[in-house]
Amino acid sequence: LDDSYGNRTLCRKDVSSRKGNQMPYEFFRGNPGQWAAIVDRISGKQAARDGSRMPAGKARRFLSVSIPDDFASRQFNDTSHTAREIVTCLEKLRPNQCPASPVRVHAASGQLAARMRRLWGLNNILGQGSEKTRADHRHHAIDALAVACCHPRIPQCLSRFWQVECDPGTRQHRLPLPWKSIRSDAERAVKDIAVSHRVRRKVSGPLHKETVYGDSGKAVGDGSGTNIRYFVRRRPVENLRNSDAERLNGFRIMDIVDSRVRDLVRTWIGNHGGDPRTAFTNGYPTHGKGGPEIRKVRLHVKRQVDLMARASTGYAELGNNHHIAIYRLPNGKVEFEVVSLLEASRRLRRGKSAVDRRDGDRVEFVMSLSINDALVFSSIEDNNIWIVKKISSNGQIYLRLHNDANKVGKFWAPSVRTFAEKGAKKISVDPIGRIRPAND
Repeated sequence: LDDSYGNRTLCRKDVSSRKGNQMPYEFFRGNPGQWAAIVDRISGKQAARDGSRMPAGKARRFLSVSIPDDFASRQFNDTSHTAREIVTCLEKLRPNQCPASPVRVHAASGQLAARMRRLWGLNNILGQGSEKTRADHRHHAIDALAVACCHPRIPQCLSRFWQVECDPGTRQHRLPLPWKSIRSDAERAVKDIAVSHRVRRKVSGPLHKETVYGDSGKAVGDGSGTNIRYFVRRRPVENLRNSDAERLNGFRIMDIVDSRVRDLVRTWIGNHGGDPRTAFTNGYPTHGKGGPEIRKVRLHVKRQVDLMARASTGYAELGNNHHIAIYRLPNGKVEFEVVSLLEASRRLRRGKSAVDRRDGDRVEFVMSLSINDALVFSSIEDNNIWIVKKISSNGQIYLRLHNDANKVGKFWAPSVRTFAEKGAKKISVDPIGRIRPAND
């Protein structure tokens, strides 16, 4: 039943054939001297201090003189605290019958379910190869099917199957399927699954980021009409970089606000190897002879004013966006409004709705979208369900397929105009996969 590496050993083929289905002790007990030598070697492996040390559990299994009485049940049942508590709750759901006929609930171990899923050919329903893929949320449904089919007699069937697999001389024995068409039925059912994602509409969490900036009041003109200003923040001198090419994880020396401090720092770096990352390992520049060390500097950083929030001692960058509201104008054009978590909380505090429908205006409210809202596009033939995963302040909406479990990788990021062109419709997928139109 246990074919993990903790229960395996490397040996000669002829010895394995002669040993058959016996335990090591049963096979070698006829030769006490040989068994004693094996025990000594394993004891030496346990005491080894290098990479050849044998784990205590593996050594204990190899030297066992008998199979524990509860071995088979332990392979089948999940005995963790969480599993025991869930079993207790589920048993309370039984009908009000006599105590002699309680509902029997078993918590199959994950190891057993994984083994049966592989042997029944369910692993490659969502991917290639014999191992299951976790890149698709629907693998949880296949796991649930495997667990549901793990009845209490499975350990006995599995034990017989492995006995045949390990003993070529035994007649062929096939592991019985729960039903003949389980593979095709599961494949067909998985294709119809709509994965439900919990929509994040709650107004909670940090309203802005922790770093506080000072406002220099100096505007920056970029030609686009966007209101951008220089803000000021303090950073360690070790975060400075020489050029824009190295600016990814740091700030340029020329961004230092105070010109005198800028010259002192630039001179120090030039005299200590030229690299800001190593120039301060043995000391720091000072304000004159015997003056205070310059460990941190005030730096200019460009920020869009609309994306900054007033904090207690300055300004802070806004936190996450709560939703995007999409409208259609009388001329057919589409416009949008991205609402930050801070703005949504302010609206609720004033007794208004977080989503502005612009009632009374000559515009049509199309929909609002929050993180994990679901969409379908009428002009896309495959009719896939897309999930909102990110909303940018510029109105860009990042989508993933409903079954995509990858936390990194490519998004589909259509513009709001593309939403209108492709006939985007907001839908609701409840926890059991039922799809309904979402009435915003």
